[in-house]
This record gives sequence, C-alpha cells and structure tokens, in this order.
Amino acid sequence: MSWFSHKKEGKRDFGDLPALPEPMTNINFNIPKRSDFLENPIFPDNDEYTQSLPPLPETKPRQELPMPSMPKIPSIPKTKSFTGNSENPEPIFIRLDNFQATLRAFTEIKSRINEIEHLLTRTKELKEKEQKELEEWERELQGLKARMDSIDKTLFNKLE
Repeated sequence: MSWFSHKKEGKRDFGDLPALPEPMTNINFNIPKRSDFLENPIFPDNDEYTQSLPPLPETKPRQELPMPSMPKIPSIPKTKSFTGNSENPEPIFIRLDNFQATLRAFTEIKSRINEIEHLLTRTKELKEKEQKELEEWERELQGLKARMDSIDKTLFNKLE
C-alpha cells in the first residue's frame, strides 16, 4: 500500500481560520544600550540576597604539601668536535660503504659542476654571436636609412 500515490484532486476545506494578528511595531522594550550599561552598571542590594542565603561552612586551614623531589638527570658526556687544526690528529673511522657512497656523490657533483661550466661558456658564446648579429643589422639599417635620405634629397628636392 502506497501512502503518497493517491492524490486527491481539489482544494481542502479547513473551515473558518482566525485572522492574522496585527504587527507589533509600537512596543518599547526599554533595553539599555551597551555603552550605557557599561558606564552605569546596575547592581542589586547586597542585603536583599545575603539574608536569604545560608551561612558558609567553616573551612579547615590549608596544609602545605611538600614538593616532590625531582629525579636527577644524568649529565651527557661532552664529545670532542672535529677541528682541522688539531695538534694530535686522531684517525677517523668510517664504514667503507659510507665512504664509497660519499665518493660517488662527490664525483657526481664534480661532473655536474663541469657540465654547468660548459653550458655557461656556450651561453656566453651564443650571446656574443647574437650581439654581433644585432650590431650588423643595426649597421645595415643605418645604411638603408642613409640611402633613403639621399634618394629623398635628390628626387624630391628637384620637384620643389
């Protein structure tokens, strides 16, 4: 059985409904502004409230609790730092695989630096070549400009 499948056609009659209430626009709630409240706070009389309250029970004086003792932390032994100017050079021991990995990384860095140097010199060469071509174009342009001026003077000055 489906609850929503059968829709009745037509309007339902609810009878006589009450009228809507009129808007309440002229009500004054006398709410103080925040600034007025902060400047002139209203406190109730203390006598009024203290009479209705029961007396406070007596409290025992506080006892000072002893501070727990902190366990002592063992000090970390100081290690010697590596300095290159040692009077008594001591041998440094490292694992062979770590040494080989470091050596490989070092040679890789060297090869990358050489590659960067090569690219930098090639870039400088290209820049110089480009600069020379630009200067040559500028000279050609100046030559064309001079020819145009001479043609202009010879042809068009005769017309005037």
